[in-house]
Amino acid sequence: MNNSNPQSYLPRKHDADGTIVLIEDDDQLRKAWGDFLKREGYAVILAANGEKGLAAATRTQPDLVVLDWMLPDLEGTQVCAQLRERCVTCPIVMLTCMDTVESVVKGLEYGADDYWIKPMAFKEARARIAALLRRNTCDAESDSYLVISGLEVDLKGQRVKKDGAEVELNTKEFGILKRLISARGGVVSRDQLLASVWHYDAIMETRTVDNYILSLRRKIESDPANPTFIQTVRGKGYRFWNE
Repeated sequence: MNNSNPQSYLPRKHDADGTIVLIEDDDQLRKAWGDFLKREGYAVILAANGEKGLAAATRTQPDLVVLDWMLPDLEGTQVCAQLRERCVTCPIVMLTCMDTVESVVKGLEYGADDYWIKPMAFKEARARIAALLRRNTCDAESDSYLVISGLEVDLKGQRVKKDGAEVELNTKEFGILKRLISARGGVVSRDQLLASVWHYDAIMETRTVDNYILSLRRKIESDPANPTFIQTVRGKGYRFWNE
């Protein structure tokens, strides 16, 4: 029976080497890859179609997405493009039988970071995954400290200063700020903020996000009524503007 609901494999993310979303409609391949990734120490979320994979990756903001090109509802390139539109910034791998230069270029143009030809030996996949995650970690660390217009944000140390003075942020406020900065100028919706900061561990309303944004602006903006850093994108959400 083809179960299209995303399935989570333990260990949970904070105990694992990273979280990988695998979007593959073939039941046997999905299970085989899921078992392999689990043995490698990753937390794995399995999805059998594009819509379920989109929802899972948007909700969890994983460390890697492995995406089959041919899916029953959406083409893999469509899923890849929509993930980028939803500010999923982790590496995305396209997994396909097509090995022409044109198909490789097409996948990369839609936002993929790598292109794997089936069948892919697990030994090779292990090395490629490690390289992608290592590169992504280095990129994240290089962007972990931000200084702009009197605002200093140390994402790794979870410290914020405004004009040299320490700014006290609570956990949710810092989580919002970190998520917006990590989007690198992209728009982050209220639902995405709820998913990444609150983890949907309680029934929350999008209005809650607006209230925290207001509080955060009062602490880091020189003029909260006319914000420079945290901008509202009408009908879509918020973004951190640094230009």
